[in-house]
Amino acid sequence: MACKAIDEVINWMEKIGSYKKKQGKGFTFADMGCGSKPMLKEHFNRATVHSFDLVSNDPNVIKADIAHVPLDNETCDCVVFCLSLMGTNIRDYILEANRILKKGGTLIIAEVTSRYEGEENVAVFSEKLELGYGLKLKKEEHLPPNNYFVLLQYSKTKNALDIPYRKELVLKPCIYKPR
Repeated sequence: MACKAIDEVINWMEKIGSYKKKQGKGFTFADMGCGSKPMLKEHFNRATVHSFDLVSNDPNVIKADIAHVPLDNETCDCVVFCLSLMGTNIRDYILEANRILKKGGTLIIAEVTSRYEGEENVAVFSEKLELGYGLKLKKEEHLPPNNYFVLLQYSKTKNALDIPYRKELVLKPCIYKPR
């Protein structure tokens, strides 16, 4: 049976310690690039979920470039990019996630595994996030049955703007293969 990345993201989010303690009340998520259907908002209806996408007709989705969302600094407990790091300005997306995440907050990235093949593998990508973007890798999982998707969980350790130098982030274009 094929695995849906969003379902695994939801499973991970349900296990985040501070979310479980609060049972959703007072917990704030940002769903960056949610597409036309805000699935996280529908699933986590006891939490505050801000769903963002550049184009959407759904009234529950805020139209915004995910490099510049209308949230105050350090307002989110968790930020999610589920198959949404598509632009060439990934650096700006990650900086925005860092800006809106509370210190100790969680960043979850779900992407197609092939985007991390070659020089910019998961280890290199994660090292760049730690050294230049204030995010430390906590968990990595390649999803069954065929490792087509990778889920990455990071914790915010510091404000990225306090870091004087950061390397550019580049992921390969998505490669869709018949399964």
